[in-house]
Amino acid sequence: MRGRHERRVWEWNPALYAPPRYRRACQYDVFIPEPIAGLQLALPGHVAGVVSEAEKAVAELNRGAGPELMPFCLPVRSSPYRWEWRPPGEPSRQ
Repeated sequence: MRGRHERRVWEWNPALYAPPRYRRACQYDVFIPEPIAGLQLALPGHVAGVVSEAEKAVAELNRGAGPELMPFCLPVRSSPYRWEWRPPGEPSRQ
Protein backbone atom coordinates (compact mmCIF):
# COMPACT_ATOMS: atom_id res chain seq x y z
CA MET A 1 0.00 0.00 0.00
CA ARG A 2 1.37 3.39 -0.94
CA GLY A 3 1.79 5.91 1.83
CA ARG A 4 3.77 6.51 4.97
CA HIS A 5 3.63 5.87 8.71
CA GLU A 6 4.01 8.64 11.25
CA ARG A 7 4.17 8.72 15.02
CA ARG A 8 1.98 11.42 16.55
CA VAL A 9 1.18 12.65 20.03
CA TRP A 10 -2.29 13.02 21.46
CA GLU A 11 -2.07 16.08 23.71
CA TRP A 12 -3.58 16.05 27.19
CA ASN A 13 -6.78 18.09 27.26
CA PRO A 14 -8.55 18.49 30.61
CA ALA A 15 -11.50 20.22 28.89
CA LEU A 16 -12.21 17.26 26.60
CA TYR A 17 -15.64 15.80 27.33
CA ALA A 18 -14.59 12.17 27.66
CA PRO A 19 -13.74 9.64 30.37
CA PRO A 20 -10.38 10.39 32.07
CA ARG A 21 -8.54 7.54 30.33
CA TYR A 22 -9.29 9.14 26.93
CA ARG A 23 -8.00 12.54 28.03
CA ARG A 24 -4.46 11.33 28.79
CA ALA A 25 -1.58 12.19 26.49
CA CYS A 26 -0.15 9.32 24.46
CA GLN A 27 1.75 8.48 21.31
CA TYR A 28 0.07 6.70 18.44
CA ASP A 29 1.01 5.59 14.94
CA VAL A 30 -0.92 6.63 11.86
CA PHE A 31 -0.83 5.56 8.23
CA ILE A 32 -1.24 8.36 5.72
CA PRO A 33 -2.11 7.01 2.27
CA GLU A 34 -0.94 8.73 -0.88
CA PRO A 35 -3.66 10.71 -2.68
CA ILE A 36 -5.60 8.54 -5.12
CA ALA A 37 -6.83 11.39 -7.33
CA GLY A 38 -5.12 11.00 -10.65
CA LEU A 39 -3.75 7.56 -9.82
CA GLN A 40 -3.44 5.52 -12.99
CA LEU A 41 -4.24 1.85 -12.43
CA ALA A 42 -4.06 -0.82 -15.09
CA LEU A 43 -5.75 -4.15 -14.46
CA PRO A 44 -4.81 -7.17 -16.54
CA GLY A 45 -7.64 -8.26 -18.80
CA HIS A 46 -8.42 -11.44 -16.87
CA VAL A 47 -8.68 -9.50 -13.58
CA ALA A 48 -11.01 -6.92 -15.15
CA GLY A 49 -13.17 -9.80 -16.40
CA VAL A 50 -13.39 -11.37 -12.94
CA VAL A 51 -14.32 -8.00 -11.40
CA SER A 52 -17.02 -7.51 -14.03
CA GLU A 53 -18.46 -10.98 -13.38
CA ALA A 54 -18.48 -10.30 -9.63
CA GLU A 55 -20.33 -7.00 -10.16
CA LYS A 56 -22.97 -8.77 -12.23
CA ALA A 57 -23.34 -11.55 -9.63
CA VAL A 58 -23.81 -9.04 -6.80
CA ALA A 59 -26.36 -7.07 -8.84
CA GLU A 60 -28.29 -10.29 -9.57
CA LEU A 61 -28.17 -11.30 -5.91
CA ASN A 62 -29.47 -7.88 -4.89
CA ARG A 63 -32.33 -8.07 -7.40
CA GLY A 64 -33.50 -11.41 -6.00
CA ALA A 65 -32.74 -10.68 -2.35
CA GLY A 66 -35.36 -11.38 0.26
CA PRO A 67 -35.62 -11.87 4.00
CA GLU A 68 -33.92 -15.26 3.71
CA LEU A 69 -30.61 -13.39 3.32
CA MET A 70 -30.95 -11.64 6.70
CA PRO A 71 -28.49 -14.05 8.43
CA PHE A 72 -25.77 -12.64 6.17
CA CYS A 73 -26.47 -9.13 7.49
CA LEU A 74 -25.32 -9.72 11.07
CA PRO A 75 -22.42 -7.25 10.81
CA VAL A 76 -24.84 -4.68 9.37
CA ARG A 77 -27.44 -5.29 12.07
CA SER A 78 -24.84 -4.85 14.81
CA SER A 79 -23.75 -1.51 13.35
CA PRO A 80 -25.18 1.78 14.61
CA TYR A 81 -27.00 2.22 11.30
CA ARG A 82 -30.57 1.04 10.79
CA TRP A 83 -31.14 -1.60 8.12
CA GLU A 84 -34.33 -3.20 6.94
CA TRP A 85 -35.14 -5.35 3.96
CA ARG A 86 -37.39 -3.89 1.26
CA PRO A 87 -38.45 -5.54 -1.96
CA PRO A 88 -36.65 -4.13 -5.01
CA GLY A 89 -38.24 -0.87 -6.15
CA GLU A 90 -39.95 -0.12 -2.84
CA PRO A 91 -39.07 3.37 -1.57
CA SER A 92 -37.35 4.00 1.75
CA ARG A 93 -39.59 4.60 4.77
CA GLN A 94 -37.44 7.33 6.34
